[in-house]
Amino acid sequence: MASNKCGILLATCLMLFAFGCGDAKRDTGPELAGSKITGKVLQGGKPIKILKDETVRIAFVGAEDSKLAAGADLKEDGTFEVVGPSGKGMPAGKYKVSFTSEIYGGGGNRFAEKLDADTTTIYADVSGGGSDNFEIDITTKKIAKK
Repeated sequence: MASNKCGILLATCLMLFAFGCGDAKRDTGPELAGSKITGKVLQGGKPIKILKDETVRIAFVGAEDSKLAAGADLKEDGTFEVVGPSGKGMPAGKYKVSFTSEIYGGGGNRFAEKLDADTTTIYADVSGGGSDNFEIDITTKKIAKK
């Protein structure tokens, strides 16, 4: 009788393991696809100067749907590449473009109250097909598609 109980317990454990493990698919909403966004950030017509130990991040946030957002860190030469939340680009639409910065070891956001998510006046029209390349001047707050 004891061996029968062990057999049932073993079978139950194996079933729980088989059904409870594995590559479960989670519902993450619709798969987003569109344009990969690349570009260069300028400051007074020249590549932006990244300060020592600073990380500058650019973000594209949907003008109509703020949940549609993605961003990237700027490289030292001011270039960036935003591949979208699912890695397949950003859908077509109008996006608010904002910036944040952080200096390792302390230091505030130099874009606060100028080009952060609440105050930016820079908007990008993303085509949603293939790639979009922008040149953004943070001094003049102008954006041009290249």
